[in-house]
Amino acid sequence: MRHQGQPKPHRTSSVAPYPPSTFLPPPPHQANLNLPTSPYLRHAGSRSGSGSSSGPAPLPTLAQWLSVQTWEDTDEKQGANTSQKSPSMKEEHHYQFFNRVERKANLPFLTEHQGWVDNLLARTDTVPLVTMRWNDCRRRIRYRLESELEGVISKAWDALNGGIPPAADNVYPPTIRNAQFKQRTIISGWGGAHKGIKFDIAAIFQTTMSNEVDPEDTVYLLVEVKTESAIRAKLQGLEARIQNSVMPHTHDLSTLTPADKVLVQVFTQAQLAHCEVVVLMGHNTVYVCQAVQAELFIHGPLYRYPEPGQPAFTPLYAMRVMASAFYHRAWVMHTQGQRAPTIAPTPTHGWVATPAVLTGLKRALSSVWDELRLATCRSLRVQSDDGRIVVYHRSEPALTGRAVCWPLFPLLQWIGYRLFGAVTIRVGESLDGGDLTFAWRGTVGATSVVIKTDVWHIDDATEREVAKEWERLAMALPRDARVASALPIPAYYGLFVGERASIIVMSDCGEPINDFPDQLESLREAQTEALAARESAGVEVHDVAERNTVFDGTTVRIIDFV
Repeated sequence: MRHQGQPKPHRTSSVAPYPPSTFLPPPPHQANLNLPTSPYLRHAGSRSGSGSSSGPAPLPTLAQWLSVQTWEDTDEKQGANTSQKSPSMKEEHHYQFFNRVERKANLPFLTEHQGWVDNLLARTDTVPLVTMRWNDCRRRIRYRLESELEGVISKAWDALNGGIPPAADNVYPPTIRNAQFKQRTIISGWGGAHKGIKFDIAAIFQTTMSNEVDPEDTVYLLVEVKTESAIRAKLQGLEARIQNSVMPHTHDLSTLTPADKVLVQVFTQAQLAHCEVVVLMGHNTVYVCQAVQAELFIHGPLYRYPEPGQPAFTPLYAMRVMASAFYHRAWVMHTQGQRAPTIAPTPTHGWVATPAVLTGLKRALSSVWDELRLATCRSLRVQSDDGRIVVYHRSEPALTGRAVCWPLFPLLQWIGYRLFGAVTIRVGESLDGGDLTFAWRGTVGATSVVIKTDVWHIDDATEREVAKEWERLAMALPRDARVASALPIPAYYGLFVGERASIIVMSDCGEPINDFPDQLESLREAQTEALAARESAGVEVHDVAERNTVFDGTTVRIIDFV
């Protein structure tokens, strides 16, 4: 499901550094404001656009600048896996000390240091740096890998981090020593770990000195990034637990609800990183949390792209969270007699916000690897959202796809059959089916696939309609795999047989062209070209209904044609 930002009416009065709920996103005509050339950022001595000689336009404060910014929009991954891994040993340990969850609109760390944060938001000299970093994340990125969403979000946090000026004693909390050496950075771990700390994004202190404080004492903000579908799947359970407030006590954490497991994860990460402030966020939904002793205070849900009546998580609010967490960490260290941290934790896996080129390369390599596994594996483990797993064994080899076109594919097939064993497909979204077959959308790693299965397998019927369809496919397609793979059809990775049903696994080619009314005319022309290409290859199409013509944003393909 795609969540689009819906800007509200712009507030025209001057903006003062008050609580973030008083600021509204810009109107549509300012949503993509190019600030380096805007009146806000004219150099001293420049004139206003009207030619007036009244003098240069005043620079905005950081609060004013942030109040007219909106988040970079991204496309939510469809059919994302919402399952959750088993609790770790560290989570089992810290769960013993986790007693309560409480909703608190005014989190302690946000209210204790308002004066310092208001002064920071009233500054004007940090706006150019924040502007430069913010514009880096204004490129539209459509993500398929969860890590790409983390990259977009980490860039936004990094931009906000530039609003806390480095290397000046008078702009740091007085509890931070040797401020002239200090910087802050954003580390995007993307599932990496350092000294057992597992996090997605951690904001940390860093200095040029390297031998004073252990790295695990340096984190002042954790950002746990989930796919929006994963958060929404647990949203009702989160709200129920917050209303109940008391965490259940059990010796078997696997019996906890998915929502409770998320809360345990947030609490544990806060304890391990010695960091009270954790932000749990997806593409749209955001919870701001503070772990204090045995309690977890939660504010939310807030929304990056709010619907009417929903509380907004604006860039200005995010800046307040960042700055307040920064000051609060220094204050806690001072009260505990700690010195300022000096070494940044370095994740063992991952890197700081991936450039677009590396992101594209990572996506391409991941897709090729997933396709190779699907085309050569010996069996499949199909896992549903409720955790149920059904095993299917390969009955027929792959017919089409990039992998089968490689000259060395027979050798890779022999190796993969012995090396890969079972490949797991996580299914979540059901698609339309016919009288005898049904389709599901699933994922292998970051690659989206479609599974077609027999409808009647639940009733132990012996009807194997899917196996019959595979036979028709094998007869209809050209014998040369390269010719067949060049046709506008899905990649067919194989026929797999289980105890009660057979399944065909194919590439996900998108949605029916009827779902794109604005492009329907051009898509119908592409459909005609696709049908002509198939006929020229000698492939007869029995069903030319538009529901069997799909579009993935790039290519029109024909499905269910035999």
